[in-house]
Formats: sequence, structure tokens, C-alpha cells
Amino acid sequence: MESNIKSILILSFTDLSKNPRPYKQINLLRDKFKISTVGIKPSGFENQFYQYKKESVIREILKLLLLLIKNYKKYYWSKSKKDVLEKLKNEVFDLIIAHDERTLPLAQEISNGAKIILDAHEYHPDEHGGSIFAKLLKGYKIYLYRKLIKTPDAMLTVSQGISDKYSKDFNLKSTVIMNVPNYKELKPTKVQEDKIKIIHHGVAISIRKIELMIEMMNYLDDSYHLDLMLVSIRSNYFYMKKLKKLVKGKKNVSIISPVSFENIIPTLNKYDIGINLNPPTNISLEYTLPNKFFEFIQARLAIAIGPSTEMANIVNKYDIGIVADDFSPQNLAAKIRIVSKDKIMYFKNQSDSIAYKYSYNNEGLKLLEIINNLLK
Repeated sequence: MESNIKSILILSFTDLSKNPRPYKQINLLRDKFKISTVGIKPSGFENQFYQYKKESVIREILKLLLLLIKNYKKYYWSKSKKDVLEKLKNEVFDLIIAHDERTLPLAQEISNGAKIILDAHEYHPDEHGGSIFAKLLKGYKIYLYRKLIKTPDAMLTVSQGISDKYSKDFNLKSTVIMNVPNYKELKPTKVQEDKIKIIHHGVAISIRKIELMIEMMNYLDDSYHLDLMLVSIRSNYFYMKKLKKLVKGKKNVSIISPVSFENIIPTLNKYDIGINLNPPTNISLEYTLPNKFFEFIQARLAIAIGPSTEMANIVNKYDIGIVADDFSPQNLAAKIRIVSKDKIMYFKNQSDSIAYKYSYNNEGLKLLEIINNLLK
């Protein structure tokens, strides 16, 4: 590799092979820059990987006392973060992309003059809802933004509503780079005569109210079938059990195993309607533009959603599906019932017509422009 090639560190406390946003960034940048990463597991495409060891459940529980007494700085500087800092403090990078506010203070400590991009993703201060733990975390995250974090050289968010919220609350200006997938050469599949196949996929998180989509199927007959391709995580073990119990005995709903990141869109392509019914239980869900929404488009599906502003704007602008009047299961079911198979096929073809526009092949050019401007 040529010595004049710039070096970029991508920092995320996640499994980089499964987290779509950093994974796509690594793939976009690896042919143009020397890529190092920090994460729980590597993407497989970086030049150098440094492991971030996830905190044990016991350690996380013990650390809650620090949240209670508002010792936020000590809460932040866990052993795992200190270990990464020790490994990287003498490394030199031209630019660091820090994924969400949890990584930014660490990125600042290891920067050694490197330019820093904060990829905030969504709006995190209220992401966990109204529980006691959520209220403790909200204070901590506000502290990160107002006290521990210096203003980055550039900032990214996933939707305009979230960008506006960061600007209003923390005076942080950001560029919207949507959570779109890489372009896939696919065509819409034909709707079967006897079955309309509906799909929802993603992490089983209680705040997303996935049970509403299960309830929706009470108002649709057996000519419709909903598959829930859900990823279970440690903190939502009991919620996943609840969903499995709700599905048990239903003929028109199934929970199916998740597929690999690269196989998500080809798998979705076999369906007819991609569904997402998430009430705005926090700011991020109020302005949500999730990976799954764009993966539905890339899979050439018709879309069925609640009245989530950012998604609804795209659905209505390009006529790719239906938007319910409210977030009730009954209303979305009623909207789906009156759509003919021919109309579903029309929506699928409309998604096909915008698949390249809403792909990372197109959207990723924004990130390249930001990086090139910072490294001039």
C-alpha cells in the first residue's frame, strides 16, 4: 500500500460484521484509504482491527451506582475504553469516524490531531423510553454532549428531523446520510394468487412495539401471512419470549430465523409487502428512517407503515405503498385489505424505479465528499 494513502479509524462498540452503517462505510472507503477499526468483532475488510471487549452483565449492573450518583465521567471511562485507549494512544490517523456519542470522547483522546466525524445515527438522549434506567441514561447522555464532548469536525445523522433536533438541543450541525443499503440488481417478484406475503425484520426491542404488527394480523384473513425475522439481544430476552408466546397458535404469523447481513435483501425480495408500525415512543422513532425501510425498497417491495413522518414523505412522494392514518393495528390492516394484488405489484415496481436513488452507491457519495474536504 502506498505510503501517501490517508489512514482512517472507524470506531464503533459493536460487531462490525453485522452493524450496517459502519460496515457500509468500511466497504466504501477501504479501496481509497487505509482502514483501521475498533469494535467487538471485525468486519473482515479492515487493514487493522482492535478489539473492544463488551462489559459483562455483572460489571454493567455494578456501574449503575455511578449513574445514580451522577459520576458520569467515571461511568464513561470503563476498563474496556481504557484498554482501547492504551492500544491506540500512540497511533496516528488522519481521520476518525466515531459511531454515536459513546465513542466520541474516546476518539478525542486518541485523535492526536486527526479530524473527527461523529456519526450520531439517531437521537440517543431519550432512546430507552420512560423507565428509571432510561432517565438515568438520559442525564448521562446529555452530560456527554454538553460537557465531555468537544464539537466534532463534522457530524452525520440519519434523518432531517433528528438533525434538526440535535441542532435545537445541542447546537450541533449535521449532514443527513440515510441508512440505505448497497444497490442490488433485482426485480420485483410476482404476487402469488393465493397468498400475500408480508415481512418485518430487525432487532426485537420492546420500545418498537412489535406486538402491534402481530395484533394487526387478527384483522387480516389467512390469504395474508406475516413473517417476523427478528434478532434477539441479551437485554430483550423476555420481550422475545413474549413475542413468541403471542405468535403461538396463529396461522398467519411466524417468527423466522434471521439471515446474514448480505442475504437480507435477496431474502426480502421473495415477499410482497414490507411492514413497519412503530409508534413514536421516543424522538428517534418519531423521525425514524430505519435500515429496514430502505431494504424493503431495495428488495422491490410494497411498503406498509404507520404515519411516521420521514418514511411517509418518501412513500407518498414516490407512491410505493400505504400509510396508515394512525398507529393502530386495525387501521393499517384496513388499509392493506383494500389494496388489490395489481396495486401491490404497482407499488413493487415503483420501489424498483427508486432503488438506485436510495442506495449507498448514491448516498455514500456524501460521506466521500465530507472526508475529502476534511483531508484537503
